Formats: sequence, C-alpha cells, structure tokens
Amino acid sequence: MLLTLRDKLDTQKLNTQVLDGIADMVRIVDVNNRVIFFNRSMEETFDGELDQLLCPMKEGDDGICDLRFSERTLQTGEIIQREEKIGEGYFSVKTSPILGDDGQIKGAIEVFRNKTREKKLQIEITHRNKQMTKEMNAASNIQKSLVPNPGRIRDLDFKTLYEPAAILSGDIFDIFPINKTLVAFYMADSVGHGFASSMTTMFIYQALRNMPKSLQKDPSLALVELQDRFSKLSLNVSNYFTIVYGVYNSKEKTLTFANAGHNCPPLIYSKGKVEEVPLRGFPINPLFASGDYDTGQYKLKEGDQVLLITDGLVECVNQDQVQYGLDRLKAFYEKNPPNFLEDLQEDIRSFSYRQPEDDMSALWLKLEGGGH
Repeated sequence: MLLTLRDKLDTQKLNTQVLDGIADMVRIVDVNNRVIFFNRSMEETFDGELDQLLCPMKEGDDGICDLRFSERTLQTGEIIQREEKIGEGYFSVKTSPILGDDGQIKGAIEVFRNKTREKKLQIEITHRNKQMTKEMNAASNIQKSLVPNPGRIRDLDFKTLYEPAAILSGDIFDIFPINKTLVAFYMADSVGHGFASSMTTMFIYQALRNMPKSLQKDPSLALVELQDRFSKLSLNVSNYFTIVYGVYNSKEKTLTFANAGHNCPPLIYSKGKVEEVPLRGFPINPLFASGDYDTGQYKLKEGDQVLLITDGLVECVNQDQVQYGLDRLKAFYEKNPPNFLEDLQEDIRSFSYRQPEDDMSALWLKLEGGGH
C-alpha cells in the first residue's frame, strides 16, 4: 500500500528518500486533500495505525487526522505554523503548499517536529513559576502585615510609608514600647529584593522584638547583638543590611540613635529647620562577629518631628536622570505640610518619570503633648 502511494508522487519534484531520512514526521496531501505520502518517521511513530495515517473519509477534528490546515493551504497557498497535541505528545507543525511548474498548487506538505520534551519542560516551568509567584505573594502579605499601622505610643504620633519596588521588599521598619518610658524604633534596608532579602527582614524584625530589654534600650548594644546573631547564620557575604536604630525616652524627652551603615541619616525637624543625625557604623554583615557603634542623643520639644527613610525615597530620578535627593527632601520637610508623608509621596511621584526601581519606606514621628 505504501509503495503504491509513493508511486503517485512526482519524484522529479520531491525526493522521497530524503523525506524518509529526516527525523521529523512528514506527510503529503494531494490537491484534493487526501494523504498520499508519509515518511518512515511517521510510519514508525504510528506503527500499526495505517487508517489513522491515511485519514480515510472520516477525518477528525484533532490529532494526526486534522486536515483543516492543509485544506486551507490548498485553498490560499499560505504557509501555516502551529502547535498540535497528538496523543501524549506535542508537535510544532508547518504546512506548506507544493507548487507545480505552472505555479499552481498541486498539494501540501506538513512537517511535524516533536516538541514534547520542550513543551513538558515549559509546562513544568510555568507551573513552578505560578507556585513561586503564589509563595512570593504570601511572603509579601506577611511582610506587609509587619508594617506598623499609624498610631501613637506614649507621646509619639507616628505615620508610615511603605512602597516595595517588587513583590518582595528588602525594607523593614518598626516601632514598639520597651517599657513604660522607652520606645524603640528603626529603619533597615537589606540588599536586594528577592527571597533572601525578604527573609533578612524577617530576621531583623524577630531579632529586635525578642531581644532582652537590657539590650533593646541601648541602641549601640542592640546593634552589636544584631550583628552577632546575623553572623551566626553563616550567610554569603553578599547578604547584608543597614539599619538606624533609635530609642525615645518619654520621661526625659530624649532620642538616642545608633547607625549601622545606613546612608540615609535620621532627620529631625524643629521650628522650621531640619537637622541630620550624622552617625556612622559598618553595615550588619556576615564577616564580623561583633561591631562598635557610636550613639548620639538629642533633646526633643513638643512639635518636633523625626523622619527615618530608605534610600529608594531619594534615589528616584526625573526625565533628566536627576535624583530627587536628600537636599530636596529636607527642603520639602522644612515646609512642614500638614499631611507630610502623603504630600511627600505625591511630590516624589510628580518628580519621577518612571516607576521607582528601589523600595521606598519612611517612618515619621512627632512629639505631641499628653501621651499614653
């Protein structure tokens, strides 16, 4: 039967031995869209299923007997590329017209390239990506749940700004009471935006919240303890973070700060002027077992404000690639708008011409009368 079919081909136009020698499955239909040839590869793939290969009279809508595309090629002369699922396999199929010497369509040739392995790998990657995105969204929700809601602790009112640049953030900040007099707060920035940086933010949050109060109330000791705990994780040297940590004494109205490599210093607003808190120290990293962090103390008066930020806030650029910058932020801060963080966020959006590439976070504190 197969030889009879092949005898029908014009061997001067098509070399059947060449078609038999290729690994891809090949079939040819005549001008009436009847199968008149299939190569050895197709014959071996569908061994013992000659009726299916020939597609006699009872053409199906799918699988190997889907002749709708060859029929369209016979009618229009177009070359059609598509993907087919045949049985458990996936194939890239190309249907092309066969032209005679007179330029008329005499038939069509279809080449089936087996893409099963690549397709299954693609399906597996897609599935894993969906699962990873699901897990990242869950981790993102956990991170967002750690951001303190605006409120008041003792005589400090506080508000927050939190805008991750990606699903997961490398920023973390917090404010919490140590005892009836002292309030701790900090702003930290972990390198990167992926799982490693997000896990680092979890470490920072848990380590500082669960630290002995004797360490929490001393910013320098708190950072030394944080460094010791982080170095014991045996992480790669590329994993590190910066942090500025402060303690407010509601009885004495004083702030005490320590800084571990955080390049955005705390900003204190008082009577229309903004002052930077210029403290230095090495970032928290896996290389050192301990560190040494200087502290600075500042007296607050009613109405004074404190702002902690990450560098994503000042590194936004405009169309001329000019950064928003710390000086512009300080100038805006000195205007003391009534809704400072909301107005600052809007000013940065107006300044920037594209989406921020880094996380933007801010913790704003204001000393008010009364307290609880």
